[in-house]
Order: sequence, then structure tokens, then C-alpha cells
Amino acid sequence: MLVDSNWSGGSVGTGYIYTGHVGNDPNSPLAASSDDNDNLFGITGSTGSSAGLNNIRTLTLSNGEVIWDFAGNTWEWTSGTATTGKPGNTAAGNNYRNWNVLEVTGSLDPNPLPSFAYSGASNWDSSNGIGRIYSSSTDVSTRGFMRGGLWNSGSNGGIYAVYLGYFPGQTSTATSFRATQ
Repeated sequence: MLVDSNWSGGSVGTGYIYTGHVGNDPNSPLAASSDDNDNLFGITGSTGSSAGLNNIRTLTLSNGEVIWDFAGNTWEWTSGTATTGKPGNTAAGNNYRNWNVLEVTGSLDPNPLPSFAYSGASNWDSSNGIGRIYSSSTDVSTRGFMRGGLWNSGSNGGIYAVYLGYFPGQTSTATSFRATQ
């Protein structure tokens, strides 16, 4: 997130961070290219110049390495689960919300709020490409912690998008996982 080239305006916090394959064109997940310079690989339709539309699928890490589809393509399972202390709204029911307007910040560990990672992010919302959270602070069911965004998630997808709508072990063609070392 803190790499200038990942932002449409050329510096951190300027414009939006690239959200990748979230614009439903094509209406399916995409494989990554072996060529990190082909950062629109597989996108068959239009690309856009705002968060929530198909745009660059790669992000550059602070060590110079390139990561594909971190912001959108499929929801990615993590090892985390949440039962109580979920971020959200006091109104009943799960819903997508921008991080900067949550009524309840929750107690997930590690803290998923974008402002926890970058102090300048406290006012960022989905128009900055960070994504939204799908959750309910009143839901006490155990939910699997997924991140990223679906190929048709639009502005709900992004590097800080969190989806707490599936039970652990629930399967879907919309989910994947990312192997790490």
C-alpha cells in the first residue's frame, strides 16, 4: 500500500490504489500472467480510471516484488475466524460498509482497520480503492475471515476488503487462498 506506483495519482493516498479485476469483465476469476508487466492480463472488456472498475491487477511490494490480484479477483480465505467483536454497524444484519464510517470498530486481532496500518488512512473509503467490510457487529456466529474481493465486487473489493459472511469450511467458486512462505 505504501508504494507510490500502486496509486493512480503516482503517490500514496493520491487517487486510488489499484483494485485489479473487480469490474465483472470477464464474469469469472482470472489466472495471473507469467509476465508481471502484463498487468491487465485476461481482462476482456473495459478498464476504468476509478476504484471499483477493472484496472491494474498487480501491486508492487516495498521490496520491489510484484503480487497479483491482492485487491480483487476472488475472496481469499485466511486462517482467521471471528465470532464476537466484529467490526460493523449496530443495526442487525450483514452489509457492506466503508471502514471510515463504522459504528463499532470491533476487536479483531490483528486490527484490520486501514488506519492501523497507515495513519493517513483514517478518512479513506472505497473511492480510494481500499475496499469495504462485509460484517455485522451483532452477528455472534463464527465466520471465516476472507479478504480481497470478487471479480464482480466493484468498489467493495480492495486491499483492505474483508468479508465475514461465510462459515469456516463453507465452499464457493468465489473463494480461493494464497500460499505464503
